Amino acid sequence: YISVTGVQTCALPIFLIARHGETAANAERRIVGQMDVPLNARGREQSLRLRDTLRGVVIDAIYASPLTRSLTTAQTVADGRTVRVLPTLVERNQGAYQGQLVSDRFSQRSLDPTDDLDGGETMLQVRRRATAALELMRKAHPRGTIVVVGHALLNQMLLASILGLSTDRKSTR
Repeated sequence: YISVTGVQTCALPIFLIARHGETAANAERRIVGQMDVPLNARGREQSLRLRDTLRGVVIDAIYASPLTRSLTTAQTVADGRTVRVLPTLVERNQGAYQGQLVSDRFSQRSLDPTDDLDGGETMLQVRRRATAALELMRKAHPRGTIVVVGHALLNQMLLASILGLSTDRKSTR
């Protein structure tokens, strides 16, 4: 931290990472991945609550995935401010499982960082995208508070990258 006339500021960016609001597919326990689906009523309400929670926080930048559910959530939080769309913040391509209901088989396979889920992305590929997104945001905003509205796995990979954690999720079960 740096103290400027008695006010402490962080010398590094502060990332506030949020997942988009709920969609009908989420409520049905469908594997959404990179499908572009809108927020449902509950998701819109969640976005408003996030906006209200962050009211009063000095936000220097807001980033979102280009997928509608993330972008809508970010625009609600932004409350008229600019939202920067970053394609590398999209959710994992879930391959053959996209659009399907969550199954035990999917749950097991999705833990393997090298499994592309039959034509999708591996967790390692998502981790590389997340790390690249972080570097781009850090370069553009070396200080300040950055809100990132992403997706479940993408956000996990952002956090893993920030904290220097392993991508091997099998070890956490």
